[in-house]
Amino acid sequence: MDQIQEISLAPANAEPALQAKEDARAAGYAHRLAIAKRFGERVEAGDAVFMSGGTVAMEMPHTVSAGERRPITGFNRWMLLQVMQDRGWSDSRFFTSQQMSAAGWNLRDNAQPVVLQFVNATDNTGTALAVPEVKRFAVFNAVHVEGVPAYEPAPKLSSKSLEAAMVAADFEPGTEILEALADWVDTQYRELGGQDGQADQALAQALAMSAVLSEIDWQASPNISAQGALQKQVARWSSPEWVRDTAALIEADPSAFFDAVRVSELVASQVITQTRVAQQELQIADEVAVARQEEIPEPQMEQLAQRLQDTGLSEVTMEETQSASPHSGSDRQAGNVAYGVRLEAMFAEREAVLAVPFEEKDRAKELGAVWYKPQMVWFVPKGLDLAKFKEWDPRDHCLGKTAAESEVINSFRAAMRDMDLDVPEDIKADGKWHNVRTFSKKGPNKSAAYLLDLKGGRDGTPIGAINDKYTGEQQSWRFDGPLLTPEQKARMRAEAMRRAEEADRATKRAQAVAAEHAAEIVAQGQPAAGHGYVIKKGISTEGLVQVSGKVLLGYAEFVGENGKSAIREDQNYLIVPMRNAAGEIRAVQAINEDGTVKSFMRGAQKKGTMTVLGAPSLDALCAHAVASPDQAARAALFVEGFATGASLRQPTGLPVIVCFDAGNLEAVAAEAARKWPDNIVPIMAVDNDQFHVERALGYLAKDLGVNPNSQRGSTVEVLSGKNSSRMVSLGDAVADGQWHQAPKGRYCMSLEREHDSTEVRSISIEAVTVEGQRPVRLSFGNRGVEAGRVALEAFAAPAKEGEQEQGTSRAVMLVPEFKSLQGRPTDWNDLAGSEGAQAVSRQVMTALGIPQQREVRRAVPHTAQAVQRTSSGVGR
Repeated sequence: MDQIQEISLAPANAEPALQAKEDARAAGYAHRLAIAKRFGERVEAGDAVFMSGGTVAMEMPHTVSAGERRPITGFNRWMLLQVMQDRGWSDSRFFTSQQMSAAGWNLRDNAQPVVLQFVNATDNTGTALAVPEVKRFAVFNAVHVEGVPAYEPAPKLSSKSLEAAMVAADFEPGTEILEALADWVDTQYRELGGQDGQADQALAQALAMSAVLSEIDWQASPNISAQGALQKQVARWSSPEWVRDTAALIEADPSAFFDAVRVSELVASQVITQTRVAQQELQIADEVAVARQEEIPEPQMEQLAQRLQDTGLSEVTMEETQSASPHSGSDRQAGNVAYGVRLEAMFAEREAVLAVPFEEKDRAKELGAVWYKPQMVWFVPKGLDLAKFKEWDPRDHCLGKTAAESEVINSFRAAMRDMDLDVPEDIKADGKWHNVRTFSKKGPNKSAAYLLDLKGGRDGTPIGAINDKYTGEQQSWRFDGPLLTPEQKARMRAEAMRRAEEADRATKRAQAVAAEHAAEIVAQGQPAAGHGYVIKKGISTEGLVQVSGKVLLGYAEFVGENGKSAIREDQNYLIVPMRNAAGEIRAVQAINEDGTVKSFMRGAQKKGTMTVLGAPSLDALCAHAVASPDQAARAALFVEGFATGASLRQPTGLPVIVCFDAGNLEAVAAEAARKWPDNIVPIMAVDNDQFHVERALGYLAKDLGVNPNSQRGSTVEVLSGKNSSRMVSLGDAVADGQWHQAPKGRYCMSLEREHDSTEVRSISIEAVTVEGQRPVRLSFGNRGVEAGRVALEAFAAPAKEGEQEQGTSRAVMLVPEFKSLQGRPTDWNDLAGSEGAQAVSRQVMTALGIPQQREVRRAVPHTAQAVQRTSSGVGR
């Protein structure tokens, strides 16, 4: 990477002023962007170092200080690796001029420096600097240094150790070790908080895999498929799709490269560390096996015993050591080794593992439990009565008390407080959504919800989610405290499956009862004409009835767990039937007069339910199109809410499938796509939740004191319609993927942009308002458009044989476009209210290629293929 080497070293003053620091930071940031851009160019050219698999034969760049190897990390590592590949340097050591001068070494003629950069965020006392210092310095490869000792590559880890580490991590490697390693790396990536997005994850995986591959001795691998697997990985990173997506990612958002570097280093460090531990355990196990049969000399026995003690294979108390032999020396060391071997054998034949809290370990030991340090777990030796240890059996405890349930809930409670929620005393950890109060500008209101599942992660890790419906803020949560051992995780997964099956049966029973109650409610309904919500939204009453709140409160599904309900006896509620594809009523939605309460039946089926306007059911709509193609509707619209659907049904006359929310629209579209007739164009008429940037800025302003209204910051482009966008000022907010100080804390803000576009697709924020606490992670996006994209994929026709690309979609996504954004309109009912029903009809019919008087700029042939070409998405 010749261009990188030519970057000049900026002079540094002894005591720079604040402005100089600001200039240095700006220069440093420009330097980082230049590095990312150049790596993007190397990716596009197909010769980036992490694409070729060349790191298998390389060692990670490092320096040597006081006889110790010190790795060079961050993007500097990949820059040096790229230079090593370009220059053919096999020596991975790099030194500064000061190091060479202190050692008495000299530079050779024509030595070429490589400029590195690092950011210093604290002073000598550890206090955070108001403006981080950006420092740059030059290093030289050892091949250009005279007098440097001969290069001796560090010993590599065996592939057998890597496989053992995978097993210890409760991951089965399979026959192709590198295929399994790629899956393991992806698992670690998600657990360590990697950015969502296929391109982000693919780039981080390539970097992490390259770093891990350089540490493994593949030449001595007994796995003969390793070379083939390596070639398969290299082919993956060299594929046109990978190159295109990765280069586009870096070009659109250079900070994505540094995010990938950061996460990939964490991932690679996890894998390599666990592999080193596994190799040490394998070596000691081999030596222990020899100790069983041979008489070991005293010095060697002492060394082995010490290593056993360090790794936990020998958990011998002072009394046990003394009782093994009254003498010092080899007899006692042999006793240590023998005990370690015996303990290992006991653990192999154990009855069960236990999850014993530290404060209860003495009582467990008195009952006969034994501590096995290599796995950090207590176990019941063979032959003991398991009933004595039932209270510590992880099968009977969601977390087996390794991580106490109260500890998990308290951690989750803190995350809820960080989002300014009114946290209840009794948090339900049952994996279901529960409503809570939040504090908005209007005061406390019940517009937030949380979900906590104590066994929901892939490895049994507690996970959760928090959703502030008022602000639009969402947070995914994952417990990062002490976790279970691999065997306990396996037991937990088995137990979780059993409980899930029981819960599934209970859910189906509850849904069946709710369906009967829903049918009864509809049967008791009166005509919906005159209901306040119908009048307010200006919609028809097709398919609707209304009942009193007293009727609804007669059913348990409309009463909360605490006996309270949002339903009021003295009010009338609009009832929207929720049917399955066959038209059977499965639930109802109840809406009050002013639309402030939209209540679903607790415990009833929601996923996959819908209300079809213009047909008895989804199945009937599809069957009619097949049986009577000449009479079939030209298109059908999939929408989120009922008011939105009614606003589309009236002016267009087209059938409308109401799905109730964005998430359920994805589910309904997936089911509909399997039976959808070819002669009806499916249109995803989604809500245009385009104010995600404003919601993110609102959070930064409220919780961190960042001013969103200053004119000093940058602007970003936001998609506001199929053919339109708008610019939004970020004010004082900085969205570069780096941490920044704010008046009330620190934050890191990253942007995900549309493919091949500058438009912001979503925003991710990490924030710390109280130092020492875990960062809050929030995501803001256009949920309606994202649901539409998923629905389009459901309708995509399979690719023909020999085609690499995915098949084209039969579906069209349509978002409402507004002449005025006053009041932040988002859906088709908003469009009908502000611009009239004709505006709704005009936008839909234009998408279908049907001329609308003179306002349509051009006519499009009335074919599904033409519609797909002109209106298959929201991107321009």
